[in-house]
Amino acid sequence: MKDNNSSGTKWFMLILMLAAFTATFVARFMWSPLQSTMMEVFNIDTAVAGGIFSVFFTGYIITQVPAGILADKFGVKVIMGLSLIVIGLSSWAMTFATGASMAIALRVALGLGAGTIYAGCARVATNYFEPEKRSMAFGVLLAGPNAGFFIASFFGPRILNSLGWQAGFQFAGIFAIAVGILIFLFVKGDKPEGKTQTLSDVFKGFGMLFKNKGVMLISLSGFGLMWFQLALYNWAFGYTKSLGFASSIGTVGVLIALGGIIASLISGAVVDKLHISRRKYLIGGYLATAVAIFIFGAQTELNALLITSFILGLISYSNNTHLTALVIDYSGKQMAATATGFSNFIYQFASQISPPVVGAMLIGTSGVFTTSIWTVMALGPVLGIIFLLLAAKAETTD
Repeated sequence: MKDNNSSGTKWFMLILMLAAFTATFVARFMWSPLQSTMMEVFNIDTAVAGGIFSVFFTGYIITQVPAGILADKFGVKVIMGLSLIVIGLSSWAMTFATGASMAIALRVALGLGAGTIYAGCARVATNYFEPEKRSMAFGVLLAGPNAGFFIASFFGPRILNSLGWQAGFQFAGIFAIAVGILIFLFVKGDKPEGKTQTLSDVFKGFGMLFKNKGVMLISLSGFGLMWFQLALYNWAFGYTKSLGFASSIGTVGVLIALGGIIASLISGAVVDKLHISRRKYLIGGYLATAVAIFIFGAQTELNALLITSFILGLISYSNNTHLTALVIDYSGKQMAATATGFSNFIYQFASQISPPVVGAMLIGTSGVFTTSIWTVMALGPVLGIIFLLLAAKAETTD
């Protein structure tokens, strides 16, 4: 562990990683509050709109594993900095999109850039924080998704109403480029400690991850969680509008995100402080999430919807922090970025599939969010519980 860990350096690095992670989510989720308008602009239905949102994850999946391998070998500064600039330029270019085909291409490019960020952030956080502090550190880092969703939900509708949809994508682009410049200027301590691995060592280690029971099962449990969360991120606005509360779509998104931010910051610190089993915590969290999904989907009054939005965010996103920490527990510190990229590679197949699945179901229900739709979303956490139970006898490395 580095000597400067006793200073504020590790916290400065963690905040930089949080900013980078947040920027990727602002860019990917800016589509959601603008989606209804973009459906009219591009003359597309809900299935295509959900597909445009989720095609981001095609690019995102492709770069997950290479990014982790390169980060474990060379460090993350250049990789993350360049990737954030790609994210920014892709977001800005959405301003010039004239149809669904161009939007799809730009979303894939956006995903290619964003796919490198998670593994790089994990590399830096793992370098600076001991195993017994990692739930707390990843709790801060994994506030990024909801911080990005919060920013997109809060500013997206306001920018749309005052400046038009193009300005929303421009805002996301400027945000990402600015953070990319900060990464270039200030990141340090971004390489693995100890003996430097050869690329052959890293590729060999990546192959071993397929045989690592703990990493595989936790990754599959994360697939279940992401199945629900990305469907929620994309369709919470449509659900709110379907209830007749179009003017409150931003508020619902903000409350889900706010609950998620609080959960990420608190749950990691609590688990570390009380020495709670991360796996057992996740089992309880997944179960509570499955129940909360149906409570959220049963609301028809605005005030109740707003309250349950916050509660759903609080319950659901208390889980994400511990997935990453568990993966590194099973993989070992030296393989942190590779294992993180590998697990996220598996998670994001759910992110790619679930939004268009829900969109296709909505066509069949004429836009009504029926119990069957919430059941399909809840199947994700239930599946995650099964894999977490199977992971009981897997051995940790770190």
